[in-house]
Formats: sequence, C-alpha cells, structure tokens
Amino acid sequence: MTEQQVLSIHEITEVEVLSIRELAQEGFTGDQLERFLRTLQRAGDRNDTKMLDQLRTKALEASLARGGESTTSDDKAKLTESTKYQGDVDYLRQQKEHDYFPWKRDLALAEIFWGKCSADDDDNEKREAAKKIFISKAKGGRLTTTEVMIGQYMFFAEDPAYGWKCLQRLLFLCDTKQRVQFHNWGLFATLDPYKQNMYGARVEKLQYPLFPDHPEFRKLNAKLLRPTKGTIHGGSSDETLELEKMYDMNREGLITGGGYSDAIYDAHGQQIAPRDMSNIQQQLANLRAKVEDLHRKLSHHTNTPNHFPNTKQRATGTRQRKGNTGTGGSKGRGCTLCNKPTISVQGRWRICES
Repeated sequence: MTEQQVLSIHEITEVEVLSIRELAQEGFTGDQLERFLRTLQRAGDRNDTKMLDQLRTKALEASLARGGESTTSDDKAKLTESTKYQGDVDYLRQQKEHDYFPWKRDLALAEIFWGKCSADDDDNEKREAAKKIFISKAKGGRLTTTEVMIGQYMFFAEDPAYGWKCLQRLLFLCDTKQRVQFHNWGLFATLDPYKQNMYGARVEKLQYPLFPDHPEFRKLNAKLLRPTKGTIHGGSSDETLELEKMYDMNREGLITGGGYSDAIYDAHGQQIAPRDMSNIQQQLANLRAKVEDLHRKLSHHTNTPNHFPNTKQRATGTRQRKGNTGTGGSKGRGCTLCNKPTISVQGRWRICES
C-alpha cells in the first residue's frame, strides 16, 4: 500500500467523522455527547468503517428524534442529504477497494452482466437486439467462422427449439473437420433443385461456412458461391485471401480466458493447444540466465591452457629431428641409420634397402 493510498483513506475517514460529528451535536447534549464524540474519535483513528456506520445511524436517529413532529419536513430533507452523502462515501470506498483488489472490479462487472439476464426482461426484445448486432458484424467481416454458424441456428431457425438441437449436435457431436461441410450441406438442402445443380460442385469444395439464408446475406453468400478463379500465391490464391476478409480469422479458435494466453498452431494453421503467457517474463529471465551460464562455461573452457598436446604431432616432430641428424646430413626421409633397418650379413652390418 503506497503512501498516497493511505492518505486517501485517511481523508475519506476524516470527512466521514466530521459529518457524523455534526449529526451528533444536533441529537446529543452534555455527557452523552462527550461519550459519543470520544467513541467517534477512536473509530476514526482505527479507520473502523463498521463502527463508523453504526455511529452514523445512531447520530441520525438521535437528531431526528430530538426535532419532534414540528420539523418532519426538515428531517426528511436532512435524511435525504445524509443518504446522498453516504452514497458518495460508499462509492469512494468501493473505488479504493478495487485499487487494492483488482479482481473485485472484474467480479462486479460480471455481476452486472449476468444480472441483466433476469426472467422479467423481454426475451424477444433482447433476441432482436442481438440479431441486429449479428447482422451488422457479419456485413463488416467481424464474426469468426464459428460465430457465423452459431448465428444461423440461434436467430434464423424456423423452430427455435429445433435450432438449439442442431447447434448442440454441430458443436459437440460432430467432428471438427466436418463441421463446416455439414453446416453448408444443411443450408444447401433448402435450395431449389435448379440452384443445387448450379452450386453443388462449389459447395463441395467450399472451406468457409455459408451465411444464413436471409435477404441480408444474399450478397455474401453469392460471393462465397462464385466459381473459383484465382492466381496461386505461396499455397493460397487471390480468391482465398479475398474470402478470408469476410470473417474475423484473427480470433478464430483462439482459446482465451484466465491468464494471458497465445495460440499454438500446427503446419495446417489449426490451433492445437493454448500457451499460457502469464509468466512469460519469468521464463525469459530463466532462459537468459541459462544462456549466460553456458557462455561463462564456454569462455572458461576456451581460455584454459591445453596440458595435453596432440601426440601424433609430437611423434612426427621427433622423427623429423632424428632424420636431420643422420649420417650424410640428409633431411626428411633420406637414407639414414635412424630410419633404415640394418641386418648382419657374413659378420658385416648392411643397411636394408627398401
């Protein structure tokens, strides 16, 4: 806790103590007032928020009771003003609490979010609002391929109950490699025979999900079902790059939540696992320490004198020195007594010819 944060808490407490003191002076007199003020001072010094709330309630009740029936309107105004002030104090206290415990801020936002899902709300109104957002994002290319498929069964199914069953089966009872194809064939089955003959070959090779069969998406689906034509560039085509702009491919399949994570992809561009990046700084520090330790050991090894020279080089040098000192003064592999074996023939020593 920083010095500035401690100061802010003390400032809030002092303001609250002054407010309670004013109420107490209106409701208490004599020894009763002195005892109350001493208790109030101790609670303020300890920053005892629970005790301060109790003292505020007690002082307010005493102030209202002392006024009598003749000051009812003034008392109500005083109560309203006090309640408003207490709300401001509670807000400041909540902000400080969120500074000390950031997770409580996220919890409060989540409670507000889920609190709007009450049974009293109009489901049809919310459904239409979500449907409009879906259409707007789809036209702007801000939906992932999975979100496009989900929207079909959530917003555009003739029977909502049947749409939910289809969605459950597609997401959890279907092989991920066939999910897009089954989705497309399901929409393809609703076309008339003429259009089926026209687009069947295209749907067979289509790697992206069709948008719902709705007037808002006719242009998008027409673009997806357009005959393939494009120049190949590095394993993809101009058409592929153009179709990917119709979806938010950067978010597709990325597992998020909890700590910061990043996706790990295979050679086909499919995410195979998430990578927890929350402690990446510590991992980099450990890796840096290991590299420095390896560099230090390598430097020590290269700077250490070699006490064991190459034996082969040493032996070669010895033979050369002996050759230089042989009879006849020849060098290298000359005919010398040192590098030529000798044998005894009839009592005489001869050098064996090679």
